Amino acid sequence: MADQLRPLNLSNFTGGLNLRADAFQLKPEESPSMLNVDVDPRGGVRSRRGWERYNSSAIGGTWNPKRLHVWDQPDGSRDVLLVHDAVIMTASAGTFTQLSDGSGPVDPAAAGHGADFADWGSKLYIACGKTKQSRSWTGSGNAVKLTASATAAWQDDYTTPVGGHFPKCDLVTTYQGYMVAASTNENSTDFPNRVRFSHPNSPENWAELDYLDIQQGGSKITGIVAFSDHVVVFKTNSVWAIYGNDAESFTVVNLTMAVGAIHRNAIAVAEQAVYFYSHPNGVHAYKPGDGIIEVSESLRPIIDSGDLNASQLSKVYLGYLNRRLWFSAPYELDAVATDARSVFVYDPSIGAWTLYRDADGDGLGPYATGGSQGDGAILLAAHRVHSYVVQVDHLDDALDTIDATSVGFDSYYVTPWQHAGWPALRKSWRRPDYIMSEAAAAYTITVDVFRDYDEVSPRSSHNVLVDTGSTGGTWGTGTWGAPAVWGGTAVRGARLERGGSIGLARAVQLKFWGQVGKQWGLNGLVMKYRNRRFR
Repeated sequence: MADQLRPLNLSNFTGGLNLRADAFQLKPEESPSMLNVDVDPRGGVRSRRGWERYNSSAIGGTWNPKRLHVWDQPDGSRDVLLVHDAVIMTASAGTFTQLSDGSGPVDPAAAGHGADFADWGSKLYIACGKTKQSRSWTGSGNAVKLTASATAAWQDDYTTPVGGHFPKCDLVTTYQGYMVAASTNENSTDFPNRVRFSHPNSPENWAELDYLDIQQGGSKITGIVAFSDHVVVFKTNSVWAIYGNDAESFTVVNLTMAVGAIHRNAIAVAEQAVYFYSHPNGVHAYKPGDGIIEVSESLRPIIDSGDLNASQLSKVYLGYLNRRLWFSAPYELDAVATDARSVFVYDPSIGAWTLYRDADGDGLGPYATGGSQGDGAILLAAHRVHSYVVQVDHLDDALDTIDATSVGFDSYYVTPWQHAGWPALRKSWRRPDYIMSEAAAAYTITVDVFRDYDEVSPRSSHNVLVDTGSTGGTWGTGTWGAPAVWGGTAVRGARLERGGSIGLARAVQLKFWGQVGKQWGLNGLVMKYRNRRFR
């Protein structure tokens, strides 16, 4: 005798994206495919917010963004610095101009990333590489070319140093009153494993012997960041910590010899962790007390299979914006990517990934370092194709405004296979119920129905119109009998919508397509099925 009609509820989406090919390895809250949607920690998925260009006109020259930094100055002003091709450009209101040092444009030459930046009060320090002198800049006028610290320029006298000196280096950061430089050139000799400390509270004075060499764990230092009560030093195959308060107490501690950061743009600093990409080991998080753990297990299939193009690792970018980790990678589903075509976004509060691309299928990188992460924060990344810096999570519409025109992007969410614990038993599936989010404007979702583990060809499709919520009313203008919320604002609630027919199948998978250019959201769904007789 046939079984009774039963419900199958799906309301937890917090597992996020899992790229494992085997459908039976996914948890009920995970998705095998999603694009341009955010996972809500409280349940449901929503179309992502739109991106908008920061600079109103395209940046000239051959577009080759290498580094991006936001400098929030003590007086409240803000400058954005972009390393583009062979120059550094600055903008305070969306228009970029070349930064000069009086003799011509500042020429950054740090390996791979062009330049590194460190804020120090009312000055910004710019490490331009081992072959170029470092600069300082006050936010207006020309940058100042600093004398390279070397034989005649070391300031070993801590009482009356001369000032105006700075090592030639690839990497720079600040730590407890010290300026810290790494991967240096001294007296025409490269020291790729050296970390130097300035005089205390004096970033333009450096003593000859105030350095540490870290020779193990790779051929060079790839990044340094100040975090918590220490400096984290990344090499190609290892991670180290430098503790201490002065030249006499600085101590090097190894954190791991198993993984390291591939380059400077593959490191991102968050409030509670430092993230980095180690190939082929994936994205890792370093948290003091917890050690180093991988956070990219659900993305590992594309790394292990080689679908993430290992010949283009220079196109890997990490950034931390709006309390989430952004990981751009040279990956496409059906092609060999030669640039960062995919943007994976990780929410550490739920441990879930999602996937972003713009309307043309392009990605972002590098991401901005520095700047405030609180109220008034500006969330910036360079676009990989168009010569614009982009403000992400910026527009309330499901539109990207990058190259002058606002364009809607595709967005979808795919459920895991629903088989009610009986993967081989045929079932009669009735029309499901969808709990949809109301948005500012009515939208239509298209639902593709897949059956019996065929993920290529949908067996049927149906459309569902989701209307808007009630809108606020003004006294004296309403019509009797018309719905209104007097004195209120637009109501954004949930709507229960009936889906289309599904039919007979052992298992069912649904793909929800959002209407291009419209915000949409899915809070949950109720599948209804009746088991067939055993045969």
